[in-house]
Amino acid sequence: MNTEDLTAIVIFSIAITAAAIINHVAIAEHERRIAALEQAAPDTVTVYQLSNEDQRMAWIAHYARQFDVDSNLALQVSRAENFRAIPDAWSRTDCCVGVMQIHVGYHYGKYANVCDGNDLLTIRDNVCYGIALLREQLKLCNGDISCTLGRYSGATNDSTRKEYLDHVERYGTSY
Repeated sequence: MNTEDLTAIVIFSIAITAAAIINHVAIAEHERRIAALEQAAPDTVTVYQLSNEDQRMAWIAHYARQFDVDSNLALQVSRAENFRAIPDAWSRTDCCVGVMQIHVGYHYGKYANVCDGNDLLTIRDNVCYGIALLREQLKLCNGDISCTLGRYSGATNDSTRKEYLDHVERYGTSY
C-alpha cells in the first residue's frame, strides 16, 4: 500500500467513527425530545408537527424503549430501508411499505395487539411494527444481530444476509 491509500483509509475510518458518534448524539437528543413530548402531550398530537425525520426519530426512541430494542439498531434499519423517511414509500419488488419497509403480506395486522394502529403508511404505526418485528427476530436469534437482520430482511442465504448487514452498518454502528 502506498501513502495515498493509507491516507484514504484513515480518512474513511475517521468519517465512519464521526458518523457513529453523530448518530448516537442524534438518538440521545431525540430521546430527550420524545420524553418532553410525552409529558407535554400524551395524545402525541405535538409529534405530528415535526418533520418526517424527526417523527421517525421520536417514534423510534419511544418504541425502542417500549419494546427494549436498541434505538441505534432500529434507526439504522429504518435508514437502510428508507433513508429519506418517506411514510408512503412502497418497494416494487416485495410489497414492503413505510419507513421500516414492513412486508404487507406477512406482517399486516400481526402486531395490532401491541401497536396502537395498523396504518402502515403512518410513521408511528410503521415504526411500531418495525421495532416489534426487530424484537421478535432478536428473540428468535438469541440476540445475534447478523441473524436478526437477516431474518428482518428476509435474506435466504449467507450472502444476502451479509449484504444486508453491510448495508445497515453504513448508517452507524458495526455489528
